[in-house]
Amino acid sequence: MCNIALHGVEDFHNEWTNRIWFQRGLRYADNMIFILKPGEDGNALLEKVKDFLQERGLKANEAKTRLVSATDGFDFLGWHFKVKAKNNKFVCYPSKKNRKQMIDKIKTTMKDSRYKLSDRLKKVKIIYRGWWNYHQYSDMSQVNLWSIRYWVYRYLRKNSSIPGKEAISHTQSIFNGHVYKVNRYSAISGKLSVYDGNLVFWSKRNSKLSTGPLATALRKQDYRCNDCGLRFSIEDHIELHHKNGINSDFRISNVEALHRSCHQYQLVHREILLKRKRR
Repeated sequence: MCNIALHGVEDFHNEWTNRIWFQRGLRYADNMIFILKPGEDGNALLEKVKDFLQERGLKANEAKTRLVSATDGFDFLGWHFKVKAKNNKFVCYPSKKNRKQMIDKIKTTMKDSRYKLSDRLKKVKIIYRGWWNYHQYSDMSQVNLWSIRYWVYRYLRKNSSIPGKEAISHTQSIFNGHVYKVNRYSAISGKLSVYDGNLVFWSKRNSKLSTGPLATALRKQDYRCNDCGLRFSIEDHIELHHKNGINSDFRISNVEALHRSCHQYQLVHREILLKRKRR
């Protein structure tokens, strides 16, 4: 309902420059921010927003409505945005509140003795991976994540009989191997929507979220499934199929991108399963 009632408010402060509209208002549900230039009147913009809300029987939350300097920074949707005063460099990273929520959740999970320690470690891995994936396009080098890693290691050493090397292995399994790409999110062009029927755009955009052989296969196949021939849509599960059934053979001639539903019916996989059953 928020998206229906507030639709259009994010466009109040857009700017037309060099035949391009610059989006200077951003909104997610009922959370919104507006970017102001030096000398622009923030109060005048706020009054326009209040009038817009009043027409719909709504009003702004005064406690959460404020005007801040870019160098002071602000939190939005779990991130902290700011411009460094020293070099005018823009940075974005997980907010303190968001990090604390993640850390508290991991500690609570680890201390929950109703479950086996192995199950708690699996759940912590899911929690941390989900949190990292949400923030993978921000600058993770700006935050200290060593403390929670060390806390998990110390908890294992103090509250279990797990040897030191095994405790290290568990913490590495949870906290190692995650990568981030600052501001590398594949943005959506203009006012395009997943409901506008532009399958070519969405297929190409989704392929940018893939890497390695899968991304190469998608480009080679013009973003179509090599089995059914249909273009991949935004909700499709795309999988890499090895034609000879050898998952370590990543030659371009041996791999292809398929829908998950198409992949599971490939003859080579059924033959491998039959051989296993005969053993």
